Formats: sequence, C-alpha cells, structure tokens
Amino acid sequence: MGKLDDFIKFLFERLDGINISANKKVKYGHRYYYLVARLEIGDTGKVTPFGGLDYSSISIVIDNRNKCIEMFSNSAEYTIESEYLVNKWSEILEKYVSDNIEEDIDSIITDFLSSTKDKYLLREFQMEKILKDDNI
Repeated sequence: MGKLDDFIKFLFERLDGINISANKKVKYGHRYYYLVARLEIGDTGKVTPFGGLDYSSISIVIDNRNKCIEMFSNSAEYTIESEYLVNKWSEILEKYVSDNIEEDIDSIITDFLSSTKDKYLLREFQMEKILKDDNI
C-alpha cells in the first residue's frame, strides 16, 4: 500500500482547486472523501466540450462505510481494502476540508451568482459582505 499512500500524498500536496481538488460527502451516516485530479493531455484535434483539449483524470474515493479506497482512472478502476489508509487519509482530508470550508462555500456561491444573466445579485451579495465586514 506504500505506492498508493505516496500517490495520495503527492496529490494532496498539490491541491489547488482547479486541476486537483478534495471534497467530502456524507451518505448513509458515513463520510466519503474525494480526491480528484484532472490533467490536460494536450490538443488532440478532436471536438470535445473543452475546445479540442483532452484530459486524463483520476478519482480516489476514501470510503469510511466499507473501509476501502476506490481508484478510478479513465477506463481502469480498483478497490483497495485498507482500514489503516482509510483512517489516515480521512483524518487528513477532514482537517483540509474543515479548514477550507468558508472559502469553498464562497466560491460556490460566487460561481453560481456570476453565471446568471443579470449580475445584480452577485453585486448585492458582494456589497452585503463588504458592509457586514466593515461593521464588525
């Protein structure tokens, strides 16, 4: 399991929210952590939703319900049963997610409001934040 542990550490150290991200879900009373990397391969000349650029991706799911780690990469997938790695990375990712929750929520709200046709809601939301911060 050393290679898997090393690879998860490698991705974790490069979390940037664009190409590599981490998040958490709670289902059936159990925590699931997702570590996803989506890296550009290059221009393939094919028509894709990203303008001809092709991507390779890997998803690592830390499943606390079944005490396993699932890896999905393009067409390959594998499940590793290791309670030790599940516990180790759940603790690390919980701290990361908890430390970044305010920033992540703000990003989701801003992305949603900025994607609308009328930008007045985004401006109102930003102004309320500024005024609230000034009054504190």
